[in-house]
Amino acid sequence: MYKEFGIKEDTINLSNEVEKEIKPIFEQIEKVSEQNSLKVLQAFCKNNISDMHFNSTTGYGYGDVRKRCH
Repeated sequence: MYKEFGIKEDTINLSNEVEKEIKPIFEQIEKVSEQNSLKVLQAFCKNNISDMHFNSTTGYGYGDVRKRCH
């Protein structure tokens, strides 16, 4: 496909090599990102924070929030 757009074979090969070289770095970033997301979700759950705390409300239905965390 790349050749159809005039991209040289050397450029494609270099791109593939660099992608392989940096793959472990991006895997580590994804792992840390997932861990941090879980920490935030756990903190929200522990402190009974839900989506209603981030949006405006009319006031109707207070007390309807149920704890959804395990």
